[in-house]
Amino acid sequence: MVRQRVSSGNEYEQAYGYSRAVRVDDRIFVAGTAPIAKDGNDVPEDAASQARLVCSIIVDALKEAGATADEVVRTRMY
Repeated sequence: MVRQRVSSGNEYEQAYGYSRAVRVDDRIFVAGTAPIAKDGNDVPEDAASQARLVCSIIVDALKEAGATADEVVRTRMY
């Protein structure tokens, strides 16, 4: 089993030992993505902008792990 951890560069990942995504063999797991940019800028005020930022962060993590958004088979949003 091959495991690859993917970081988005967010300060909280370093502080809490968190990985944006983890690839295990041919599967990629992404969790706990908040609308906080790498540079720590404020969270966008409206829900649509927050959702766009979160999706952008996730797509970047998928790319780093060797995948695309077209390969996502399940999402769960709260």
